[in-house]
Amino acid sequence: MLLLNNMTIQDISHDHRIVEAMSKYGGSFAKAIAKAALLADEHNYNKLKAAFPELWERYESFVVFLNKE
Repeated sequence: MLLLNNMTIQDISHDHRIVEAMSKYGGSFAKAIAKAALLADEHNYNKLKAAFPELWERYESFVVFLNKE
C-alpha cells in the first residue's frame, strides 16, 4: 500500500473530499481555505489543516453524510 507521510491513498482521498465539501458548501472563509489547500504543497497543506482543524472536522461530517446517500 502506498504511503505518503504515513497517509494511505484512502486517507488522501478522504481529505480531498473534505476540501471539496468545504469548497462547495462553505462560506467565503472556508472556500478561501479550501482553495489554498488545493493549491498548497504538502507542508503548507498540513499547516492549514493544523491551523483550522474545526473546518476539517465540520466538513468531514458533510462527507460522511453525503456518503450515506
